[in-house]
Amino acid sequence: MAKVFVKLDFLQVHRVPHYQKNFTGPVLMIGTPGRDFSRGGVFYYNPLDTLNDTFIQSTLSLGRSVSFYSNSNSTVPLDSSLVGQAPTVRPSSNVGYLSGPINIPTESFSYYGFALTSGFLTNQTVKDVVVSAPKYNQTTQVGRVYIVTNASKVPTLFIDGDQFGEQFGYSIATTDLNGDGWDDILVGAPFYIDTTTRHFESGRVAIYRNDGTGTGNFEYSGSVLGQTNFGRFGMSLATLGDINNDGYNDFAVGAPFDGDGVVYIYYGQNVNGSIVNTTIQQVINGTKVAGQVTNLTSVSSFGFSLCGSTDIDQNEYRDLVVGAFESQSVFILRTIPVAVANISFNIN
Repeated sequence: MAKVFVKLDFLQVHRVPHYQKNFTGPVLMIGTPGRDFSRGGVFYYNPLDTLNDTFIQSTLSLGRSVSFYSNSNSTVPLDSSLVGQAPTVRPSSNVGYLSGPINIPTESFSYYGFALTSGFLTNQTVKDVVVSAPKYNQTTQVGRVYIVTNASKVPTLFIDGDQFGEQFGYSIATTDLNGDGWDDILVGAPFYIDTTTRHFESGRVAIYRNDGTGTGNFEYSGSVLGQTNFGRFGMSLATLGDINNDGYNDFAVGAPFDGDGVVYIYYGQNVNGSIVNTTIQQVINGTKVAGQVTNLTSVSSFGFSLCGSTDIDQNEYRDLVVGAFESQSVFILRTIPVAVANISFNIN
């Protein structure tokens, strides 16, 4: 009873339906973490050309120069191959960007824009953007995740990792885990070392609860941890909606180097301040999945990418797509509706 979906890595792509008041209509965000000595950046592509003056005239006064490519003549619909077109559109005077990390010993190699997502974080009607810099701070490399509420201002809301080299922010996701109407934040750190079990690069996913005040305050609510050495749990994340019909959204975590690759399913909850049931609800083993495909005898790196945003078979449950790049394969896992019956009886 699960489903999962996709993430593009070195060139992160994310679609945001609305972003504060800086634009209207659909916008494609493209993260470029390797640009400018790996300082990174985030680019926007707006096929409907609905950028307004506030967004267009935003300027960066802190020493960063970012070229934004937009195509003011484009009429390409969003269901076409925008990713293929984005690098070839003409430079335009309609310049917009999200600024990179500031006030750190050195900005180089922070990889700002490595992962992107959006959610109802400081507002319940308009989405904010979340941008990660998994190598933030070249000295400590603890990683940082930024919450961007206004494209014309340098982000001041952020969450930091706490372990050297864990690559906190390699993957990120937002969803309402406890059913309070506010999105919470999940942050993957696949190179995390579990010092208790002495698992190296076993990985973790850190959980942050939105306090619901609209101020961008997030409280650490624990982590779910990888199970094996070098499994790199948390290399990918996908939100799944409420797949078990308990009123709380659920999510999937990829551990592509746990054997041939494994995807783990977790449920959201609201129990004494805890927003995630840390018990693993389902283990999707890449080897077993590959065994069900007649023309594929094995699989490798199953779970390297995930996506859980679409109901492919239209049964009102979002389905899960799992990438295994080393096997050059993509698997579609359909979520199966499950009937939950509450039965009571009286004995006379």
